This record gives sequence, C-alpha cells and structure tokens, in this order.
Amino acid sequence: MSQSNSKSENVPSLTVLIPAYNEEFRITETLELYAHYLSNSSRWQDRTSILVIDDGSSDNTARVVSELETKIPTVCTSLPTNQGKGAALAYGIQHIVKQRHKEESANPRIILTADADGSARIDDLEAFFRVMEEELASNSTIDENEYSQPLLVNGFRTYDSPSALRLFFRWGFRSVVRSVCGDLNVQDTQCGFKLMTLPAAQLLYTNLHLPGWSHDVEVLYRAKQRGVRVREVSVLWEDKHGSKLVSSPGGVLAVCGKMFGEVVKLRFNYAMGNWKV
Repeated sequence: MSQSNSKSENVPSLTVLIPAYNEEFRITETLELYAHYLSNSSRWQDRTSILVIDDGSSDNTARVVSELETKIPTVCTSLPTNQGKGAALAYGIQHIVKQRHKEESANPRIILTADADGSARIDDLEAFFRVMEEELASNSTIDENEYSQPLLVNGFRTYDSPSALRLFFRWGFRSVVRSVCGDLNVQDTQCGFKLMTLPAAQLLYTNLHLPGWSHDVEVLYRAKQRGVRVREVSVLWEDKHGSKLVSSPGGVLAVCGKMFGEVVKLRFNYAMGNWKV
C-alpha cells in the first residue's frame, strides 16, 4: 500500500459524546449548533456522528433528541436510571466500542465529550485536534497506526465574563485535588470538553468507581497512573442558565463538599489497592 493511501485511511472519524440528564429545554440548541458547525467543516462533515446518552431523565430528553433532524447522524441511547455523568460517558464509550467492531471502515475513531448545555464553543475542536495530531505524530513510527496510542486532550475553560464565585470554587477544588492526588498535569480537572483516542477512552473510562461529578478526577488520576499522555488546550466557556451544579440539593457548597469526600475516597482506595485501573 502506498504511503498516501495509508495516510488517507488513517484520517479519523469523530463521535461527539454528550451525556444528558433532564435537558429537554437546552439540548436542541446545542445539537443544532454543533451539527451546523460539523456539517460545514471540510474535515468533519462526512465522518462525524453524535451520540447522546440520556442518563435516566424524567423528562422528554430522549424524545426531543430522537425527533430532531440534523445534517449529522444523531443517536440517543437511554440508561434505565439516573447514574451520573461519569457513568453515562462510560456507557457511551462502551456503545462506541461495540459499534466500532461492526464497522467495515479501517479509519480510526476519536471521541469528543461535550456538555448538553453547549457551554463549550464547538469551533475550538480544531485547536484540540491540531494538538492531538502533533502529539501523535511525534510519538509514532512509520508502520504504526498513530491513533492506536492512548492520548487525552483536556479542556481548560476560559471566560469572556467569568463569575467570581465559579472561579473561586474552581480554584478551591483544584487545590484540594492537587493536595490529595498530586499534580495531574492539568490546570482544569472538571472541564467536560475532552478529545481522546479510542484506546485512551477505553482505558480511562472502563469500570469507573466515581460515576458522578468527580469522575473527571478519576479519569485524570488513571491517566497519571498508567502513563497516558495528557495535553491541555483552552476552550472558550459560557456557563449557561439552568446549571445542574447550581440547582442540585444544597447548591454548589453541598456538591463541592461531596466531591471533596469522593476525591479523598479515590486516593485512599487506589493507594490501598482496593481500586485498580
């Protein structure tokens, strides 16, 4: 096979993976915006799909997604009960792997995780992909499928008009994570916008022990333990009205307290060997 044909077959397909819980009023705008951008991108228009994982919603999220018509193939799969954002992402990755086994295409597949409210600017995907390409190319051999390498490109949220309260809690949680888990090689442990190769997704999200808000920390901790390369790219972020974090029982303080306890639990159990990757 010629070198040019080999490179052509190595152009990746993309799955945008979106966990959703009671998002019937916000997810339509997100899907339409993302689909419009991807369908008009020369890179992604013919090689992209969107997978929404309905995390046991009690509203009409699944129906809204299923009835939506976009130029990008969009599928919604539902969990029977609400299990948490991390659990929904892990389930979605298992679904992608199973579908991958059925595909005839030799092209590799990469995964972009994103939030249902569309907080992340989708066109920042290009910067993420450039970093992925550069990082994979610098560590691959001539005969190697570079996308067989585990690599995670993590988002670092930047704001046009940041909320002082949000920034304070983010700084506080990051300080807690660093003191408990050490340096995880990123500035932002909680960004939902991540681009990863399929091997990285399988390694980092299979059998997660923290299914909820704190799953990002476990994913990054696993990456550090297993030597998975992690790079970080800034993404313009807009906190949207209707945040699940703010509307949770007890509000932001209660959620942060719970997350702190989960981080301590994570560190203890991995250190004792009770949890393994």
